[in-house]
Amino acid sequence: MKLGVFGGTFDPIHLGHLILAEEVRERLGLDEVLFVPAGHPWLKSDVAVTDARHRLAMVERAIEATPRFKVSDVEIRREGPSYTADTLEDLTRSLDGDVDLYVIVGLDALGEVDRWQRPSRVLELATLVGVVR
Repeated sequence: MKLGVFGGTFDPIHLGHLILAEEVRERLGLDEVLFVPAGHPWLKSDVAVTDARHRLAMVERAIEATPRFKVSDVEIRREGPSYTADTLEDLTRSLDGDVDLYVIVGLDALGEVDRWQRPSRVLELATLVGVVR
């Protein structure tokens, strides 16, 4: 299985996110795209962010008509900052079978990979897919 992992604050989720996810899904032949709203987005610690449960509900509502889109609350359930490496480790443990992970990130976030927590671990667990937003 090829699974896209699309994390973000999604405050709010919008049509651009959905179009981007579908474009990546089609181009890479992904079976599904998993939207992962950030619980505590550490790169936005200086900005007011809508409560995580509300953002999760917005994502659920936005993707409900698209069967190949799923949502995960893995980062919302976890205490502390939301780090991609932790999320990928959690997903790897919880997924059954042979799954290839593709992390979908904007080019702006990709340009800050040196600021990420354990970027080498992210690269061990997944393929990074940089997209223009």
